[in-house]
Amino acid sequence: MTGIDADTARDRFLAAYPFHPSVLSVFERKWQSLPRFQRTRGVLRLLARWVARNHQEEHRKATREPLITLGLAPLQDPTFRAAMFEQLGSDGLEIPVTTDIIGKSDAHAVRLDKEADDAVKKAQLHRKVATTIFSSPTAG
Repeated sequence: MTGIDADTARDRFLAAYPFHPSVLSVFERKWQSLPRFQRTRGVLRLLARWVARNHQEEHRKATREPLITLGLAPLQDPTFRAAMFEQLGSDGLEIPVTTDIIGKSDAHAVRLDKEADDAVKKAQLHRKVATTIFSSPTAG
């Protein structure tokens, strides 16, 4: 979702809440083109797990994210990853996700965040950017 029309922004954010409209846009435009994607049950299961995990993380870390964005996809949650890979039709990306983004304490993005300055570390910027890129399939 590039450029949100100012006239409809409020309505789009209200309709998508607690998600940023771009999250739902990715599911509508890109994920649904995947052959194994189950439009109703699959999406609801992923989104429900996503909301639950982010709610738990906010309470555990005492953080406040105003909206759930693509960068907050809970790839560290094995149950979420399994549901996501089921929708993709393959778990062939499990190793790259856990070694490059999240899942292991020495994952590349996690390590970069640990080594970064305080602002980047607190925001977990490397992990969020890598998660956003991974969560946005190139189809469509």
